[in-house]
Amino acid sequence: QELKRSLVPIMAKISELMVRFDIDGKDEQIVQLERTSSDPSFWDDPGIAKREMRVLARLKEEVS
Repeated sequence: QELKRSLVPIMAKISELMVRFDIDGKDEQIVQLERTSSDPSFWDDPGIAKREMRVLARLKEEVS
């Protein structure tokens, strides 16, 4: 029982790392965001466009 409790934070960290290193998923997101941002209507709402471009930059940084 005690062993199970001590493993909970370790398993949470492992799950976090698995998500963090999801390079294929991030590459897919990058492609989608680049495609979306090339549509002229993407820039109709500059606030949303800026936020999405920050996400794109962060994803590119993470996979490089």
